[in-house]
Amino acid sequence: MPRIDRPALLVVEGLALVAAALAPVSMPVLGLLVIGSISVWVRGRSWFATTRAPALLVAGGAAVGAIALALALAISPALSALTGRAVEWSQFAIARGAVQGALVAAVWVTAFALATEMVFRGWVLTRVREIAPQVGPSGAIAIAALLEAAITPGHAAIRIGALAMGVGCGTLFVGGGARLAAPLACRLVFELGSVMLTWLELVR
Repeated sequence: MPRIDRPALLVVEGLALVAAALAPVSMPVLGLLVIGSISVWVRGRSWFATTRAPALLVAGGAAVGAIALALALAISPALSALTGRAVEWSQFAIARGAVQGALVAAVWVTAFALATEMVFRGWVLTRVREIAPQVGPSGAIAIAALLEAAITPGHAAIRIGALAMGVGCGTLFVGGGARLAAPLACRLVFELGSVMLTWLELVR
């Protein structure tokens, strides 16, 4: 296994996060996944150690995702009235009323959800807890969620949504013993549910 000095690794990781926040690309998280995977590898860790989880934990994460989706549906009319713009439920317009489009969107959403949780929970949040244990679990959750919001492309409302999802998924990650299964289940239920609602044309 290659050896990389801790300061050098931290510099590379930090530069990658800054570049992802500033780069004019639509899905910077995919590039970060490469850097995060290298960081995990050179530190002698494994993604598999964070993915195994009891079925009950996965079910709990899925239930949280379903509740979050229901709450988002309930408050979306008020948000639309407050902001003067419709809530964007899905960025995949091809899913609207089209089975093939919905399937394509579902595949992209699944891949994006997996990459996002691996990057911001499996890598960033875990690294914050290692490097700065004094911030505590709540601080690490907040830092990872803020970075997720900063890197997420889009306007302020989209970034606020990313922040809220990041806090929720981070809480599930820490509460579930640093396992990715629960936050991933939560995000998948929410995101795939949004695609389904778009396909059924129940939301804009």
